[in-house]
Amino acid sequence: MQSEAVSGEARREARARRLLVLLGVQVALLLAAVLLPFGFDRPSRLGLDFGHLLVLLAVYALVWVSGLVLAIGLRRIGLALVQVALPASFVVLAIPAGLGS
Repeated sequence: MQSEAVSGEARREARARRLLVLLGVQVALLLAAVLLPFGFDRPSRLGLDFGHLLVLLAVYALVWVSGLVLAIGLRRIGLALVQVALPASFVVLAIPAGLGS
């Protein structure tokens, strides 16, 4: 009986570590989308074009949904709110900068 509780607790800790890894991947992907130059009609100096940005954002969306589902499943509402705040802050910070130029 006690071994089942220990294995359940170990499983929960492993899922919590996986959630933190997903959060780190989300931050890395969002920073890449913001900081790397992507060309629209031709590749940028790094060879990245709009198609690469779309793939990056699709991977971000998959990781984001996975992280939200895992955070809600673990009842870590604070981490779920952080995951919602990341893209929201990007939109809030990026749109006024684009309108000003």
